[in-house]
Formats: sequence, C-alpha cells, structure tokens
Amino acid sequence: MRISTAQYYATTAANYSRNFNNVMKSAEQASSNLKITTAADDPVGAARLLQLDQQKAMLGQYTTNINALNTAQAQEESVLDSINNTLQKVSELAVRAGGGSLNDDDRKSISAELKQSEEQVLSLMNSKDANGKYIFSGASNNTQPLCATATAPIATRVIRLSLS
Repeated sequence: MRISTAQYYATTAANYSRNFNNVMKSAEQASSNLKITTAADDPVGAARLLQLDQQKAMLGQYTTNINALNTAQAQEESVLDSINNTLQKVSELAVRAGGGSLNDDDRKSISAELKQSEEQVLSLMNSKDANGKYIFSGASNNTQPLCATATAPIATRVIRLSLS
C-alpha cells in the first residue's frame, strides 16, 4: 500500500490539530480546576457528579432536620423540667396540707398556691415552639392540647375526631 504525500500531510495536520485541541482542553481544565465542564467530556463522570450532588443535598437536609429536632427536644425537656418542678412543689404542698396544725388561713394560702400551680402546669403544657406550634399537641400541632373550662376545671385533653 502506497501513502501519497498529500495523504501524509493531511494525516499529520489532523494529528497536530487533535494534539493542539487536547492541549487546549488540558489547559482549560487546569485553569478552571474542573475535569468535567460538560457532560460530553465524561458522560459517566457527569452522571456520578449528579448523584453526588443529590446525596450532598440530602445530607444537608438531614443535618437541618437533626438540628431542628435537637432544638425542639431541648425546648421540650426544658418545659418538662419546669412541669416536674411545679409538680414537686404541689407534692410538698400536699404533704404540708396533710398536717393537722394548719389553720384556715394556711389552708387558703395552700389552696391559692395549688390553683397557681395548676394554671402554671396548664400554661406549660400549652407551650409553643418558635414557629407558634403547640409542642405537646402531636400531629395536630395547631390545636391547643389542654384546656380548662368552667364545666371541667381540671385540664382535659381536647380530642377532635373526624369520620371520613
């Protein structure tokens, strides 16, 4: 097989052009610090980059959710500690009220403290988070979990049922 001079020059020119394009592409990658600028550069690598971006977004969302849950848990623990302290005070008042050496004024004072403690526990159970949602209301966090009415002076759970 014979190779003509024109064919030799055409092949050499194509090789030089291809090598020049490769050098330019390498220079562009080096200057931009990006190996893949378009999906045509490396289709498999581009697909992998898309997967990694999606995983990064998911991990970011998980981190945000964890932080929100930690904040909510800290707030709930704080409220529960306050309720526990109030109930401890009520227990102490009950023991003190059981003593036989109290007069009527002492009993009225204890009664007033118990009423105040009841209102405090009711208020704590109806605490809201930073978004204005009730923290002890479960899934229906727009509904006040406990309420006291004239007919039911002791805090009662409001239950709303819907039949669908």
